[in-house]
Formats: sequence, C-alpha cells, structure tokens
Amino acid sequence: MVRIGLGVAALGTLAEYLLRFDRLIGADVAMAPFWGWFPDPSWPWVALLAGAWFLTAYLFLTGRYRPLSATVLGMVLFCVLLTDRQWYTNHLYLLALVVPLAGWAASDDDDLSRTARRLIGAQVLLVYLFAGIAKLNGEFLSGAVLQGYLGGLPGFEPGAFRALAGAVVGSELLVVPLLLLERTRLVGVALGVAMHGGMVAGSLPSMPLIEQLGVTNFGIAMLSCYPAVFALGDEVEVHWQGHRTPR
Repeated sequence: MVRIGLGVAALGTLAEYLLRFDRLIGADVAMAPFWGWFPDPSWPWVALLAGAWFLTAYLFLTGRYRPLSATVLGMVLFCVLLTDRQWYTNHLYLLALVVPLAGWAASDDDDLSRTARRLIGAQVLLVYLFAGIAKLNGEFLSGAVLQGYLGGLPGFEPGAFRALAGAVVGSELLVVPLLLLERTRLVGVALGVAMHGGMVAGSLPSMPLIEQLGVTNFGIAMLSCYPAVFALGDEVEVHWQGHRTPR
C-alpha cells in the first residue's frame, strides 16, 4: 500500500509540475536563491527531469529494481525542488523524503528495513504535529487563511471559518495519538481520511488546477503511509504495556 500510494502520488505530482515548469520557463521570474552552478529551468532540463521522474516513478510503482528506483526517484525529486526553489511545496518535499525510505523498507537487511519503516511512520506524525503547531497563531485561528482558500463556498460566514480553523488545528494534533494507539486507530484513520477528503473537496471550487493537484497528491501520499504509522504505533503500545506489566 505504501509503495503503490507513493508511486501514484509521484506520478500525479509529475503532472502538476509539468504545469508549474511551464510557468517558470521563459517567464519573468526572479529565481531565488540564485545558484550559478545549478541549471535554470529550460525545456531540455525539464524534459530530462520529467523523463527520469516518469521512468523511476513507474519502476517504483510496479515494484521493480527496489531500492534503486526509489533512491533515484528521491534524487530526481530533490533536483526538482532545487529547480523550482519553492521549498514550501510540502507534498513534493514529503515525497522526496519518504520515497527512498519506502524503497529501503523492502531491503533484505532486517535492521535497515525496520529503520526505514519507522522513519516513514515518524515523518507522517511529524507532518501532522508541526502542521497543527504552526497553525496556532492569530491569523490562522481567525479563519482568514481558510477564507482565502475556501471563500468561494456558499453559506460560509466569518464565524464558520473561525470554527473550521479551530477544528483543523484540533484534528491535526489529535490524529497523532489516535493513529499511534491500536484501540483508537480506526478513529484516527477516519479522521485522517476526513481531513484530506475535506481539503480536496474544498479546493475544487476555489483553487486553480495546479493547487488542486497538489492538495490531492499530498492526501494520497499521507494516507498511503498510514501502515508505517501503524507499525510504529504497535511498537509503542507493546513497550508501554511491557512497562506496566511486571516480568
């Protein structure tokens, strides 16, 4: 599930970035930070990146040549980040981190495989945790940020946006312990699906296609990594129960 979901998200993000690169190439855009040693966006460079991206994502999705295809795909994604230079593109950054780990999780080395799975699970929890903490500010909690994203939704008043902002922050912080503990895991899964499904549904009437693709690919990537979180949570629960039970 992790490999297939991340493979689908990688191919979906490729479609998004073909549109994004088209905006950069030949446009009057200030590339910052400036690196003289790194190629500026151009059609030959984009074609090279896109071809390597598609090939390695396809091989990774179909389970071939792991962990090599996953490692090379991660390197390609970091090259795309360097080309775009928009480090706040969170779903591309997430894929660049977890795709190589998903490839190494299939290693014959048990220690390497176990460590990779733990790191994927920890990364997902960190995304939710820091996303919730980062939104604990007056601007977001006022509802202004969500109103900018979802302002086209009918029937939403400023008070509704404030309530929705509080619900978003609470959900992102709450989903971490819910996913970790086996007894609350189904609730955590339902909450995660509702969060990402709501993000996708909310983006449809108000965001351009390129942002809609980003929100959708982010949700696919996060949800597909849940099994790694479950494995991490099982270890946490076993240790916790072992601590309470005398030998």
